[in-house]
Amino acid sequence: MPQRNNNATASHSKGFGMNEYIFIPTSILDSSVWQEPPHIRLTWITMMLMENKKGVVEASIPGLARRVGVTVAECIESLDFLKNPDEYNISKNFEGRRIKETSEGWIILEHDKHSAKLQKQRTQSAERGRRFRERKKEREKERMQSGKCEK
Repeated sequence: MPQRNNNATASHSKGFGMNEYIFIPTSILDSSVWQEPPHIRLTWITMMLMENKKGVVEASIPGLARRVGVTVAECIESLDFLKNPDEYNISKNFEGRRIKETSEGWIILEHDKHSAKLQKQRTQSAERGRRFRERKKEREKERMQSGKCEK
Protein backbone atom coordinates (compact mmCIF):
# COMPACT_ATOMS: atom_id res chain seq x y z
CA MET A 1 0.00 0.00 0.00
CA PRO A 2 1.46 3.42 -0.91
CA GLN A 3 2.39 5.70 1.95
CA ARG A 4 0.13 8.65 2.49
CA ASN A 5 1.82 12.03 2.48
CA ASN A 6 0.39 14.05 5.35
CA ASN A 7 1.72 17.32 4.02
CA ALA A 8 0.66 19.51 1.16
CA THR A 9 2.64 21.76 -1.07
CA ALA A 10 1.25 24.72 -2.89
CA SER A 11 2.80 26.15 -5.99
CA HIS A 12 3.44 29.84 -6.22
CA SER A 13 5.74 32.19 -8.03
CA LYS A 14 8.69 33.72 -6.19
CA GLY A 15 10.13 36.17 -8.67
CA PHE A 16 11.24 35.82 -12.26
CA GLY A 17 8.38 33.46 -13.02
CA MET A 18 9.98 30.51 -11.23
CA ASN A 19 7.52 28.15 -9.60
CA GLU A 20 8.35 27.29 -6.04
CA TYR A 21 6.57 25.19 -3.49
CA ILE A 22 5.88 25.90 0.12
CA PHE A 23 5.38 23.40 2.86
CA ILE A 24 1.92 23.48 4.39
CA PRO A 25 1.57 20.71 6.96
CA THR A 26 -1.85 19.11 7.12
CA SER A 27 -1.64 19.70 10.87
CA ILE A 28 -2.82 23.26 10.05
CA LEU A 29 -6.30 21.72 10.01
CA ASP A 30 -5.95 21.00 13.73
CA SER A 31 -4.27 24.30 14.60
CA SER A 32 -5.78 27.15 16.54
CA VAL A 33 -5.77 29.27 13.34
CA TRP A 34 -8.21 26.83 11.76
CA GLN A 35 -10.67 27.54 14.56
CA GLU A 36 -10.72 31.23 13.63
CA PRO A 37 -13.02 32.99 11.14
CA PRO A 38 -12.36 32.42 7.42
CA HIS A 39 -10.68 35.79 6.85
CA ILE A 40 -7.99 34.94 9.41
CA ARG A 41 -7.36 31.49 7.92
CA LEU A 42 -7.21 32.93 4.40
CA THR A 43 -4.86 35.72 5.46
CA TRP A 44 -2.50 33.20 7.07
CA ILE A 45 -2.45 30.87 4.07
CA THR A 46 -2.06 33.78 1.64
CA MET A 47 0.87 35.13 3.62
CA MET A 48 2.55 31.72 3.50
CA LEU A 49 2.04 31.72 -0.27
CA MET A 50 3.45 35.24 -0.61
CA GLU A 51 6.52 34.88 1.60
CA ASN A 52 9.91 35.17 -0.10
CA LYS A 53 12.90 32.92 0.51
CA LYS A 54 13.69 34.80 3.71
CA GLY A 55 10.14 34.41 5.03
CA VAL A 56 9.23 38.04 4.40
CA VAL A 57 5.80 39.05 3.09
CA GLU A 58 6.15 42.35 1.27
CA ALA A 59 2.80 44.08 0.89
CA SER A 60 0.79 47.00 2.13
CA ILE A 61 -2.27 46.22 4.22
CA PRO A 62 -4.64 47.17 1.37
CA GLY A 63 -2.53 45.12 -1.07
CA LEU A 64 -2.61 42.09 1.22
CA ALA A 65 -6.36 42.54 1.77
CA ARG A 66 -6.87 42.57 -2.01
CA ARG A 67 -4.86 39.38 -2.46
CA VAL A 68 -6.72 37.65 0.37
CA GLY A 69 -10.08 38.92 -0.86
CA VAL A 70 -11.12 40.53 2.42
CA THR A 71 -11.80 44.06 3.60
CA VAL A 72 -8.98 46.18 4.99
CA ALA A 73 -10.63 45.95 8.43
CA GLU A 74 -10.69 42.13 8.23
CA CYS A 75 -7.06 42.14 7.11
CA ILE A 76 -6.06 44.31 10.08
CA GLU A 77 -7.97 41.99 12.44
CA SER A 78 -6.19 38.98 10.89
CA LEU A 79 -2.77 40.58 11.21
CA ASP A 80 -3.47 41.45 14.85
CA PHE A 81 -4.41 37.83 15.55
CA LEU A 82 -1.27 36.52 13.79
CA LYS A 83 1.04 39.05 15.54
CA ASN A 84 -0.24 38.40 19.05
CA PRO A 85 0.62 35.53 21.39
CA ASP A 86 -1.59 32.48 20.94
CA GLU A 87 -1.73 30.29 24.03
CA TYR A 88 -3.32 27.52 21.95
CA ASN A 89 -0.65 27.45 19.24
CA ILE A 90 0.97 24.03 19.42
CA SER A 91 4.33 25.71 18.82
CA LYS A 92 5.37 27.65 21.88
CA ASN A 93 8.13 29.39 19.93
CA PHE A 94 7.63 33.17 19.91
CA GLU A 95 4.85 32.69 22.49
CA GLY A 96 2.67 31.30 19.71
CA ARG A 97 3.04 34.37 17.50
CA ARG A 98 3.07 33.60 13.78
CA ILE A 99 4.25 36.87 12.26
CA LYS A 100 6.24 39.94 13.19
CA GLU A 101 5.93 43.34 11.57
CA THR A 102 9.13 44.59 9.91
CA SER A 103 10.14 47.56 7.79
CA GLU A 104 9.60 45.34 4.70
CA GLY A 105 6.15 44.08 5.72
CA TRP A 106 5.89 40.98 7.90
CA ILE A 107 8.13 38.01 8.57
CA ILE A 108 6.79 34.49 9.06
CA LEU A 109 8.41 33.63 12.38
CA GLU A 110 8.79 29.88 11.84
CA HIS A 111 9.84 30.21 8.20
CA ASP A 112 13.21 28.53 8.82
CA LYS A 113 11.57 25.53 10.48
CA HIS A 114 9.12 25.06 7.60
CA SER A 115 11.85 25.63 4.98
CA ALA A 116 13.95 22.90 6.58
CA LYS A 117 11.01 20.49 6.37
CA LEU A 118 10.47 21.38 2.71
CA GLN A 119 14.17 20.92 1.95
CA LYS A 120 14.10 17.50 3.61
CA GLN A 121 11.02 16.58 1.58
CA ARG A 122 12.74 17.73 -1.66
CA THR A 123 15.89 15.78 -0.83
CA GLN A 124 13.88 12.62 -0.13
CA SER A 125 11.94 13.08 -3.36
CA ALA A 126 15.14 13.57 -5.37
CA GLU A 127 16.62 10.43 -3.81
CA ARG A 128 13.50 8.40 -4.67
CA GLY A 129 13.73 9.68 -8.25
CA ARG A 130 17.41 8.76 -8.47
CA ARG A 131 16.74 5.23 -7.18
CA PHE A 132 13.83 4.84 -9.62
CA ARG A 133 16.00 5.89 -12.58
CA GLU A 134 18.76 3.50 -11.47
CA ARG A 135 16.30 0.57 -11.24
CA LYS A 136 14.82 1.43 -14.63
CA LYS A 137 18.27 1.60 -16.19
CA GLU A 138 19.19 -1.77 -14.64
CA ARG A 139 15.99 -3.40 -15.97
CA GLU A 140 16.65 -2.04 -19.46
CA LYS A 141 20.23 -3.28 -19.30
CA GLU A 142 19.05 -6.76 -18.22
CA ARG A 143 16.51 -6.89 -21.07
CA MET A 144 19.17 -5.90 -23.58
CA GLN A 145 21.54 -8.60 -22.28
CA SER A 146 18.85 -11.26 -22.33
CA GLY A 147 18.01 -10.44 -25.96
CA LYS A 148 14.38 -9.61 -25.22
CA CYS A 149 14.72 -6.11 -26.58
CA GLU A 150 15.88 -5.02 -30.02
CA LYS A 151 18.29 -2.17 -30.42
